[in-house]
Amino acid sequence: MSKRITSVLLMLAYKTNILILSAIMRYAIMKRSLRFLTLMRLWPKAEGDDSQILGCFILLSSSILLFGSLGYLVVYGKFGTNDIDAIETTTSQFGVIYFVVCFMVKRNEVIRIVDLLSDFSTFGLPRFFDERIRKLNFLLLYCIIILTIATGGVFICPIIFSQSCEKVNQEMNRTKVCGLVTNIWAPFSYSEYPMKQVVIFLESYCCFVNLGCAGFVSFIYVESMEHLIIRIEQLKDLFSDIANEDDIAIRQHKLKEWVEYHLLIFEIGKMMSDTYRYSLSVIVFCAGILFGCIGVSTMQFVESSIFISIPLLGMVPIYCYLMCDVSIFA
Repeated sequence: MSKRITSVLLMLAYKTNILILSAIMRYAIMKRSLRFLTLMRLWPKAEGDDSQILGCFILLSSSILLFGSLGYLVVYGKFGTNDIDAIETTTSQFGVIYFVVCFMVKRNEVIRIVDLLSDFSTFGLPRFFDERIRKLNFLLLYCIIILTIATGGVFICPIIFSQSCEKVNQEMNRTKVCGLVTNIWAPFSYSEYPMKQVVIFLESYCCFVNLGCAGFVSFIYVESMEHLIIRIEQLKDLFSDIANEDDIAIRQHKLKEWVEYHLLIFEIGKMMSDTYRYSLSVIVFCAGILFGCIGVSTMQFVESSIFISIPLLGMVPIYCYLMCDVSIFA
């Protein structure tokens, strides 16, 4: 009889502990990586803020470079190797805007994924959680450095090398405006001050917003996948604790919750697959064209193309790190 009473008291204590944890164990993951998107209003500033109007307006205003370079190609028929920078810019801007638009369409689902991954009320924080967070914060800092170099180089290099561009204009008898990311179609002439400076500012703004948003969205996808891996590893650790539980009633209750936790994790994985595939389909549309343009323009030493390729090369160490984690887990 006393053993049964002890078992009931242990079960009540366990359930009370779970209720307390449910109230306090919510960890706001990915706080640093979400700051930029919150600033750009692509992520809600507060819980319950579902408005996307301002974020869509910022994204629409930053599409000037895409439509301007596309108009330049279509109106003037500039599809040769001498205008590879315009083709390259059009492709890259289409890719990043498509990527971010798909994110905005599926934003509520991404918010739901982050919210589920922030809930540690069932089994608490994993024992290795703080260490992995430090690694992810370091990777975020690395990504910001790479993104800053690439974004800054795209619109600063044409200004630095404008004299060499003018020299090529004289040699090839062309009328290309130098000092820009790329020439765009506009209803006014921008070859002289001050309209040229206006176009430089607009193109710089577009590069900053589009490349910055796409870079942070892609890191959020990667970071959420890493958090899912952390949860799967936690399942493995928890099973041994459940097996070592002496009290049968508590062991059965823990095992039931462990199975529910297991199903929840796989449900989150399915949500990720269904949500992220739309944004990641940009690889199918743009990767081949962009790599071809980078190859041609690199041989011609077009400066902006070198900085467009920097993120692609700079992300290789991150991919290697993440694949190493996955292989170790497997």
